[in-house]
Amino acid sequence: HCMLHNLLTENGIKYTIIKGSASARDYPDPLMRAMGDVDFLVPESHWEQAKEVLLREGFTSYGEKHPFHLAFHKKGFEMEMHREPFGLTGEGAEELKKIVPELVDNSVLAGFDGVNFRMPDAFGHGIVLLLHAYRHLVDAGIGVRHLCDWAAFISGFTADEFDRIFRERFEKLGIWKLTQIFSATAHRYLSVPYQEWMGDVDEEVCRMLMMDILDGGNFGRGDVERRTQNRSIYNQDNKLSEDGRVIQMIRSLNQTAIEDYPRVMKIKIFRPFGWIAICIRYIFRVLTGRRKKLPMTTMQMVSMRRKLYQQFSVFDTK
Repeated sequence: HCMLHNLLTENGIKYTIIKGSASARDYPDPLMRAMGDVDFLVPESHWEQAKEVLLREGFTSYGEKHPFHLAFHKKGFEMEMHREPFGLTGEGAEELKKIVPELVDNSVLAGFDGVNFRMPDAFGHGIVLLLHAYRHLVDAGIGVRHLCDWAAFISGFTADEFDRIFRERFEKLGIWKLTQIFSATAHRYLSVPYQEWMGDVDEEVCRMLMMDILDGGNFGRGDVERRTQNRSIYNQDNKLSEDGRVIQMIRSLNQTAIEDYPRVMKIKIFRPFGWIAICIRYIFRVLTGRRKKLPMTTMQMVSMRRKLYQQFSVFDTK
């Protein structure tokens, strides 16, 4: 973090750290918060310059086709330079993109143990933590660490401070309900003191969120079952499906078949054969030990996750 700060600052490049050491500062002891790679945000106006500086420093880049970030590697250092930190799509996501310049412009100089870096202000840090966790939750799943980060963050505010900084803007963005659910879950399971702005979130909703976190796959690493669940939760537009299980199962099989057998699936009459081929392939791989058998609880988790995500009401500003 210190090296990155010095490198970018010396070259006049605007940036801000996201997560990482910014989150570590929220803990009683920053070293309690384990870190992997270094995530940082650079405005589009400095993107090419920052890339050039890092390459000149000996980093190699990869993942150029990723829509939201570019990865760098050098002798054990892993960094991700982000265009925007949210990674969400849809109508509400457009409003989030307008916030990105503010995250850098309003960043503050921070640090600990002699390491200096820039991080977002309170509002920016909070929205990055919350929506980063949300995006991963509804996809590959998150680990308990993500909830711990949020718990440590909100513990640093009085009730009046948090309400003043976040409520109005989060309500306009349609993420206040999500804020309350994550916070109430941190209260129930991580002993964060209750504050009035958390509202009256049903205990069952908190339980479902905690179950989803623990089921998400090795503390946030995605697995085959999670991807299978997602196909049964979302429609082709990546929106929560309101269809019944049978219709959603057919749609899921159809989507998989199109991806795996694109030429054959162009002919609609052949699509049922694509579904059969996928089922046969699954059985064969299970019998030969090439993949795990999906547990009987998969559809129960699908039902629970759909119900939970509906409670979030993300981007619903009504």
